[in-house]
Amino acid sequence: MREFFTTAVAGDFAGVAHDDTEEVDKDHGRLEVRWHWVTEELSTLSDVQRWSRLRRIGLVERECWRGDHHTI
Repeated sequence: MREFFTTAVAGDFAGVAHDDTEEVDKDHGRLEVRWHWVTEELSTLSDVQRWSRLRRIGLVERECWRGDHHTI
């Protein structure tokens, strides 16, 4: 799954059916942005039988600034 999302994000999800959203929170001296991606594209999973009941996979990426401190 990690490889799937690394490739999909790098290519801006070109050709991959997905839903996405972005959230921005600014409170308590910090700015936080979260991106969410969800897809039903499961053909890249290596052990399809193991995941037979799985319907979708998702990724959340968070970026946060607090003063001079920045994390991803």
